[in-house]
Amino acid sequence: MVKAIYLLVTNNVVEKDCRRPDERVILEYELGDNLQYPLYCKVGDINKSSWKRSDVPISAGEYVFDNKKYSLDDKSPPEYNLKLKKSLLKNDAGKYSCTEGSKEIKIYILIAKGYVS
Repeated sequence: MVKAIYLLVTNNVVEKDCRRPDERVILEYELGDNLQYPLYCKVGDINKSSWKRSDVPISAGEYVFDNKKYSLDDKSPPEYNLKLKKSLLKNDAGKYSCTEGSKEIKIYILIAKGYVS
């Protein structure tokens, strides 16, 4: 089961909030888990937006580079949500970021339980 820790650091105060644009979300998962919900991101212009894993592009606008592994849930603009289609593996751990232009809007850190990356 995927466990989420929603953290937002503002002026050294930690708040729980899953819809703020400047937050960093930590998701902890067991190998073989599925993400029930997409990685949420709200953008102003989908055409200027992208998802990346570390610095490797996953999507650009509405185009997904590896559509066997990822898909976009962008049916409700301005939401630009990333779905992982397959069960999570050890190498799925890492930083996922939603960007608009050069600005990071949302950051997710996926951590495989029992593994240190």
